[in-house]
Amino acid sequence: MRLAALTLALAVLSGCFPEGADPVGPWARSVSWLRASANGYLAEQNLAAAESDLRRALAMPVPTDPRAPPLLQDVDFALGSILLARGDARGALEVAERGVKRTREPTVFLANLHALQGIALEAMNRPLEAAERYHEALLLHQKLYDALLAGADER
Repeated sequence: MRLAALTLALAVLSGCFPEGADPVGPWARSVSWLRASANGYLAEQNLAAAESDLRRALAMPVPTDPRAPPLLQDVDFALGSILLARGDARGALEVAERGVKRTREPTVFLANLHALQGIALEAMNRPLEAAERYHEALLLHQKLYDALLAGADER
């Protein structure tokens, strides 16, 4: 099952970034493969293996390209979620803060990281800071939703 999911992920991603002139393609496929592999381990409740795959993805040299930060933010979110599940709220907060700094472009990945910050801060008994991060996540989701609706109106 896990192999089939990974094969499908690779097939989809290989069409997203054509080989050749695009240096991001091979990197993005590798990171996405590791992210998918981590998901497989999470389904098996193997947090250690999932964390290992995510850390390997984050350790890879990152191309200078605006498409890279959102992919890394998704990996940051997954890693932070694992750290929270292990009871490491401080580690989860650090990972989320690093992810937020990657780009301020409004994406669902950035919103997820703000929510992760809120959850970690709440676990650390810092409710006011947590509420601020939750609010930031909600604002981003509203902005994305409004943009989606505006795009639908243009059709």
